[in-house]
Amino acid sequence: MQDRLADIRHEDVDGVRIIELCTRIDIHNVFSVEETLTQLIDEGHTRVIIDFSRIEYFGSNGIRLLMLAKRKLDHLGGRLVLASMSSFVVKILKAIDLYELFTILPDRAAAMDELRS
Repeated sequence: MQDRLADIRHEDVDGVRIIELCTRIDIHNVFSVEETLTQLIDEGHTRVIIDFSRIEYFGSNGIRLLMLAKRKLDHLGGRLVLASMSSFVVKILKAIDLYELFTILPDRAAAMDELRS
């Protein structure tokens, strides 16, 4: 499925909600992305992968979205895994001391393995 406004794709595989972010997260679409991301988590999925494979631009607003998703899932007793993140986004998370807060894996397959264990 796909949200046309935010161009976010998602699917459910073995009880894991996989959310593939749109190519850009910036001031122009952050509210749409937030709304869609919140809806996808609020549907009751407690194991979530956010896939960054299509991301071309990830602004500071994106960091807030990740924190929101993590907080929601922590509250539900769930788990969030970030996958296919570019080295640029990893550097941003490290620079602001948030890298250790997240489980970050190189690809979707590794993220699925992590959530199955």
